[in-house]
Amino acid sequence: MLLPFIVPTVLSTFAWRWMFDPTFSVLNWLLYRGGFIVTKLPFLSDGACGMWCAIAVNTWRGMPFFAITLLAGLQTINPDLHEAASLDGANGWKRFWNVTWPLLKPVTLVVVVFSIIQTFSDFQLIYVLTGGGPAELHAT
Repeated sequence: MLLPFIVPTVLSTFAWRWMFDPTFSVLNWLLYRGGFIVTKLPFLSDGACGMWCAIAVNTWRGMPFFAITLLAGLQTINPDLHEAASLDGANGWKRFWNVTWPLLKPVTLVVVVFSIIQTFSDFQLIYVLTGGGPAELHAT
């Protein structure tokens, strides 16, 4: 789970670029073998698809930060609150919605703000993945 934090951004982005490559894509191979597609998908050559690929890679890069921060937020919630809600007849979903989620909102806000700031400052991911955009894919 911590792999995205350990591997440098450029190296992991090169691995993702290989997975999205139009000729040697492991994703195209898996989708073709699974019978989901009949022709190769241009993951990084298409603007919309390239955007979703960049979003997926950026989400993968941020996953350890999200997980660790939200786990720390969950650790601060007093178990007595869940026990009291359970004794009052709240099921799992109601305990989450009325106890856990309100107490996690401030932590979630911090995670979202830091994630947005980090996304705007992450030039190297987009440049290595797409070469600056779908039109400049093979410029590097």
